[in-house]
Amino acid sequence: MKLLFLDNDHVLNCGDRDRHPNRYLPLHWRHVKELNRILAAEPDLMVVISSAWRYHVHSGNMTLEGLESLYMHFGADMHRRLHGVTDKDPYHWGDPAVEGWTTEQWHTEGIKWRSCQIAEYASRFRFPRCAVLDDLPLVLGPALFQTTRERGLTPKIADAVIQWFGKGGSDSLTSGTEATKDDTLPCSAPEAV
Repeated sequence: MKLLFLDNDHVLNCGDRDRHPNRYLPLHWRHVKELNRILAAEPDLMVVISSAWRYHVHSGNMTLEGLESLYMHFGADMHRRLHGVTDKDPYHWGDPAVEGWTTEQWHTEGIKWRSCQIAEYASRFRFPRCAVLDDLPLVLGPALFQTTRERGLTPKIADAVIQWFGKGGSDSLTSGTEATKDDTLPCSAPEAV
C-alpha cells in the first residue's frame, strides 16, 4: 500500500483571489482533476489529510467518512481512500502559552510541526511508500512535492508524484532535524514565550 499526505490550500486551490467572504478558499476542479489522476494511477493509494481540514475531525464536528464525503462533493475520487488525519499542532492561535508570537514564528514552527506529524504518521502505520503534496517547504526529503501558492497542483507535479510511486517511492520520510537552525527539536512543542 502507498500513502499520500495531502494539504488543501494552495494544492487543491491557488492564490487568494477566489477567497470567499467567509475567508475560506474553495477547491478548484482543475487541481482536483490532477489529484484524481494520481488516485487513478495508484489504485492502492490511501490519503492522509495533513491540511488544517483535519481539525474538522479532531474537533468532532465531522467524522472521517464525513470528510471523505466532503471531498467527493468537490469531485475528488476519495471513496474509501481516506486513511486518516495527522495529529493536531501543539499550540493554536489564542493559546496563552504562545501569546505574542509573530507570524514568522508561527510559520517556522508550523513547518516543523507538520513535517514531524507526517513523518510520525508514516512511521506509526509503516506504509512502504509515501509522498507529500504541500505548499509549505516541509523537511521531508524527496518525498515532498511542493506546490506554489499561485499555481497549486499542476499536471507536471501530478506526473512527478505518479512517477515517484511508479519507481517505488521512498520507504521512509525524514523528520528534518538537519534543517533546524536552533535548539528546538522539530517534533516537540517549542518553549512558550
